[in-house]
Amino acid sequence: MSSRIQVLHLLGNATHDNTAICKLVETMVQGVDPVRFEHHVWFLGEDGPWKEHMSATGVKVKHVPWRADRRRDIGGAWRFRRAIKTQPFDIIHQHFGSRGLRWIAQTFSTAKIVFHMHLRIAERDGIAPGTIRTDGADSVIAISRAVAASAEGIRPHVIYPGINVPQISRSADHKTNNTIGFVGRLEPVKGLSALIKAMSFVKMFVPDVRLQVAGDGSQRTSLEKYVEQCGVGDIVDFLGHREDIENVMKGWKLLVVPSLEEGFGMAALEAMSLGVPVLARNVSGLTELINDNATGWLFHEDDSISLANRITMLLRDDAKLGIVALAAQHYVSVKFTAPRMCKEIEDIYNSLLGTPVA
Repeated sequence: MSSRIQVLHLLGNATHDNTAICKLVETMVQGVDPVRFEHHVWFLGEDGPWKEHMSATGVKVKHVPWRADRRRDIGGAWRFRRAIKTQPFDIIHQHFGSRGLRWIAQTFSTAKIVFHMHLRIAERDGIAPGTIRTDGADSVIAISRAVAASAEGIRPHVIYPGINVPQISRSADHKTNNTIGFVGRLEPVKGLSALIKAMSFVKMFVPDVRLQVAGDGSQRTSLEKYVEQCGVGDIVDFLGHREDIENVMKGWKLLVVPSLEEGFGMAALEAMSLGVPVLARNVSGLTELINDNATGWLFHEDDSISLANRITMLLRDDAKLGIVALAAQHYVSVKFTAPRMCKEIEDIYNSLLGTPVA
């Protein structure tokens, strides 16, 4: 066994619908001192491309299948228990699952347990935030104050997500196109139908406008039908999941985030880092990322006509878009960097292990 500190990250699906969390964990395993810490990643949900992707980065990856209805999947619980017992870890960093997962980890491992709160809702149950039990963990992390507020039990440390910020500037042709972007899973909570409806009004005033939808999900077929019903089939493109999402984003004049609930807003963060201005719904974690009229815009409107008016006004004001884009890039480069996030997580690891914090 390596003399390095052994850290196990527990995730759900290895599929594209779990990309936001997988990207964060990938950043952690690359940025938390690799000399002192050795990282492992176990996927407990559906197998998928992220298993291979993580393996390619040198991380030790395992798939321990445990069905979504975990309370009924006794075999999955047994497989997880056996895997935990046969491999010693110093820290188990839980990004997925409930108290039951922590109970098994506590019972059959001596590792310290970090519970990382990425969401404050169970999306299959709707969009209304509930409470999340945090007992059974040695330390709790939340990705935003909004998510932390849903904790019941141990008070979370708020550690905002961080990314590697590119050194780029918006190009001249980028400023003059009228392509709007959306990134996310095609599920009701992402609110895409409101944006599609708004586009039917935007195109009346901005004839060359286009909407590119990057992502996939259970609602894709119904959303494609809704696009035709709204009469915008000629200006809306469904791109599916894109591995080159950064390059796709660079071609957008504006990213719109119409989500009804967001733990934080990773798509918005990535866009801001690339110099793409963001218009987002004024909900939950998005309000902690975007300073309205300074590093982006927040909209309160629930009707599509009002949203269309906001989009139209922004598309017609290249100067304002450019100023806010640069401000957002600077803001991200100061507050939401990968080294900052990794240092704060490493400090929590050190405190649990009784190691002095540098």
